Amino acid sequence: MTLDGWTVVDVDPKNGGTASLAKLTVDYELPATRTHHTASGPDSLHFIYRADPTRPLKPKPLDPSRYPGIDIKTGRGSLIVAPGSVIGGKRYEVVSGCEPVVAPPWLSEIQQAAHPGHSRCALPYPVRGLRWPPWRHEPGRAPGTASGPPWP
Repeated sequence: MTLDGWTVVDVDPKNGGTASLAKLTVDYELPATRTHHTASGPDSLHFIYRADPTRPLKPKPLDPSRYPGIDIKTGRGSLIVAPGSVIGGKRYEVVSGCEPVVAPPWLSEIQQAAHPGHSRCALPYPVRGLRWPPWRHEPGRAPGTASGPPWP
């Protein structure tokens, strides 16, 4: 199934995910939701949540320095295998058949803090055609003749 409208917390024990999950559950309350074992083994888990459109997550590691081995899977480019599927001789199994709940808000807070990118300093207006720095050219003045920055 594609993950458009869904968020999956992927715990990979080969990359430290089991220890990270233990730390995450001490630091935060992990709400009960649909959960699968993956073909990587019984410690490899997918926690399946409904995506929260007000707190979008990116398909990338949650926070590789604090929680290595825990990745977020979401969006049209990500897939999750249905329970009962067999990959490499190992079966995906349902651990908890709960209805998926909305992803907890702290997931996006952790991910944004770990991957700040440009979203924290986004401008409230489009930047197309913006000359930077803006004081280098003022309408009506020859380029390079502006006095300097508009602040003291």
